[in-house]
Amino acid sequence: MTFTKLLGCITLLFFTNVCLAQNSYHQQKEYGFNGKIKKVSTYMVYPSKYQIPTDTLAYFARNIMKFSRKGDLVSQEKSYDLPNYLFSQKMKFNGTGKNISYNEESTLNDFPTEHKQYVYKWLNTLSYEIMPTNSEDTSKRIVHLNNDFTIKQVIYKADNLQTKEDVTYFYNDEGQLKEVHYSMNVTKDNETTFTKDVQKIQALDVYNNPTVIYYFATEEGRVPKTVIFKYYEYY
Repeated sequence: MTFTKLLGCITLLFFTNVCLAQNSYHQQKEYGFNGKIKKVSTYMVYPSKYQIPTDTLAYFARNIMKFSRKGDLVSQEKSYDLPNYLFSQKMKFNGTGKNISYNEESTLNDFPTEHKQYVYKWLNTLSYEIMPTNSEDTSKRIVHLNNDFTIKQVIYKADNLQTKEDVTYFYNDEGQLKEVHYSMNVTKDNETTFTKDVQKIQALDVYNNPTVIYYFATEEGRVPKTVIFKYYEYY
């Protein structure tokens, strides 16, 4: 797993969506969470050779997200513990609705801890850029949203690197999330690679939020490369 990869609907009437985007956007909607979310704890576990994990004891990655009662992201903590790759990141968010900024602290292996600040710059009602406040940092992330505010596409640009990730959601007849497909293009030093990953929902809680997800390298995959467990706390 590379550092880059650390770093995703039914069409309604246009004018209705303009009003919704202006008046009812909050960050919780980007992740498709239902209910009044207070905290989401996500763990990633590798399957063994003969068994798919059913608990988080051997997790290699963790992501803790906390939301306000309004659905604004308050904080996020990520960690990855892999061979030759030890990464941790803490983000503290400020603002509400579309007026968002955050401070980031990250550490990779034995390198010095980095401290950065970012601000959201909205391009239109359903697209925004995440820009570093340090003018010497030329990187930026562009996020495009669907009409229901879930993430549709994420583009990252920095020096000789550019990534583009497209996200497609699939629902069953009851409107419950069934699968999420991720298509990633990575261009580095004028060479482009393409990957496609698929998340298949295995279990939902009473709010129809996914609790167990199998992560496959291809649509036809039979054995997941990762199992994702999610635990929710509600207001």
